[in-house]
Amino acid sequence: MRQRKVDAYEQGRPSYPQDGLKYALKELGLDQGLPKKAVDLAAGTGKLTRLLVRVPGLDVVAVEPNEAMIGGFRKVLPDVEILHGAAQQLPFDDGSIDAVFVGQGFHWFAHEAALSEIHRVLRPGGGLALLWNREDDGVPWAAELLQVFEPLSRGIPQYWTGEWVRVWEGDYAKQHFDVPDKDPRSKSEFFRHSVKVTRQQAWLRILSRSYVASLEPEKQAEVKAQVNAVLHRHSDRFVAPHAGADRSHELAEIPLLLEVFIARKRG
Repeated sequence: MRQRKVDAYEQGRPSYPQDGLKYALKELGLDQGLPKKAVDLAAGTGKLTRLLVRVPGLDVVAVEPNEAMIGGFRKVLPDVEILHGAAQQLPFDDGSIDAVFVGQGFHWFAHEAALSEIHRVLRPGGGLALLWNREDDGVPWAAELLQVFEPLSRGIPQYWTGEWVRVWEGDYAKQHFDVPDKDPRSKSEFFRHSVKVTRQQAWLRILSRSYVASLEPEKQAEVKAQVNAVLHRHSDRFVAPHAGADRSHELAEIPLLLEVFIARKRG
C-alpha cells in the first residue's frame, strides 16, 4: 500500500462516537477500570486504538497485516505496541485476551478460520466487538454520495453488502459464540453521529476506500467529478467556520451511522 493511500485513510476516516464505544465496553465488561487486555485487530492507522488506550485499566495491543499502515500507526501512536499479524494467525497465547475489537475491517476476514483463531485467544467469557462507520443513507444527500462510489466495490468484500453476517449464521459461530440462532444482526446496536469536513476532506474520505484508491487515474478523476457535483448540488450544507473564510475552508456535517456488533465467547 502506497503512502498516499495511507495518508488518505488517516485523513479521511472518521473516529467513533463515545456512546457507541461505551456500549461496546459495557457489553464486554471493560467499563469497570479493572486490568484487562484488548486487541485492536486490523488496526490501520489506529483510529479505534487511540480511543481504546484512554480506557482505564485497558492494556491495548494493535495488530495489522499491512506494513505501510503500521508505519502510519507508529507516526500517530509511537508509544502503543503494534504487531504484524492477521486474523487467521494471531500472535497471542491461548486464552490470553479479554476482548478483540475490529473497526471497519471484519468484512475482509468474515470466515470460520478467523473466528476460530479469535476464539482461541479469547479468555472464557471474553468477547469480540465489530464496529463500522458508514454514511447514513437515511439522509438523502449522504445517500447520493454513497450511490457514486459504493457500486464500484462490487465483488470486493464490503460491510454494506451484509455478507459478513453469513459467518455468524454457521454452526461454528453458534457453538462457540453467544449469538442469536436466527438473524444474528438483530444483536447490533446503531449510533448516529457526524463528521465535519471540507469539500477536500469529503473526497479524501471516499478516496480512503481501497477500491477507489486503486482506480486508474482517469476513472478516479471521473469519480471525483461526480462527488464534486453532489457536493455542489448541496452547497447549502457547507458553512464558513468564520467570517472571511474562503470556500476551501467551509465545513459540512456528513451524517454517519455506526453499527456495533458484540459476540461473547461461550464457556
